[in-house]
Amino acid sequence: MRDKKMEQTAWKVLNELYRDADQTMEQIASECRIDGSEATEIRRQLEDRQVIQGETPVIKPGALGFSVPSYHFIKTAENYDEVLEDGVGPFDMWNGSQLASVVLGEHDLVLRKVSENGERFNNFANNLIDSRDFPTIRDSSSYRVTERIRWHGQNVPGDQIYGVDPVDLSPVDRDVLIELQRDGALRDKPEQIAQSLDLSAGTVVDAVQRLEENVILGYSINTDLEAGGLHRAYLTLKTVRGGYDETVEALREEPPLSASYVVSGTGHEWSDLGVEIVFDSIDHLDRQTDRIRTVSGARETRTFASTKTLYDSGTYDLN
Repeated sequence: MRDKKMEQTAWKVLNELYRDADQTMEQIASECRIDGSEATEIRRQLEDRQVIQGETPVIKPGALGFSVPSYHFIKTAENYDEVLEDGVGPFDMWNGSQLASVVLGEHDLVLRKVSENGERFNNFANNLIDSRDFPTIRDSSSYRVTERIRWHGQNVPGDQIYGVDPVDLSPVDRDVLIELQRDGALRDKPEQIAQSLDLSAGTVVDAVQRLEENVILGYSINTDLEAGGLHRAYLTLKTVRGGYDETVEALREEPPLSASYVVSGTGHEWSDLGVEIVFDSIDHLDRQTDRIRTVSGARETRTFASTKTLYDSGTYDLN
């Protein structure tokens, strides 16, 4: 995948798999205007390079009782190596944390997480500074997401943008969802889940159907972006002048990785919209951010480019 044409094609295939892992390789090939064998070979190469690391369900946070997604921009003390080793290590204490990455700029770290409610969100935001468990953190700015427009590359349906009511999962549905979080591809192999959980295949099929109706937004791929020479950036848009609804619709049309998360909410860093994007070069990042700025007409934008991902997980603790 070293020649430029191959890299561009691989990017298209990766975007299609990220958007909807339920597609067949023939469907992906059609979208990318290549033949099926080429699409299959590109996927194999991406898997060999560990860029693709299995499949995962894209879950509606509110359906599992996580009603408050958020981003946290963190400043650390000068002893940066110790921060990376000690201050960011105990993610089991950061319940609901999904992503942490090192960024360039006035902040050192960005954390994406989900909280069960506003009280938990406030406690977490306050404890980042006050807790003895994180003595190396000297300042942080928290952003509460109130509107999810795109989540893990999936456009959120209009009636779900502001979240959904929690779903009362049966023990069987919960156990099946845990298995799907381990390997989303098992949705097509109910007999394997059945054997693992000592259930009938029919029971598993019914559980998957209920989950897809009430909890699962779609399916995507787990990615190690850095293995593919890709990085994240966080773009903040303030005072959108191009028309909020028009900007949102334009962002929904972006390739999934070009705007993998699009949110709105309240907080110091993002006034109108926040966009989490993926790029492969500074030139690529400049083109993406310029396009989004033009569409939004934002009066003020800020970009935080990530240099390293410390933690990345789209799973939810169901135990």
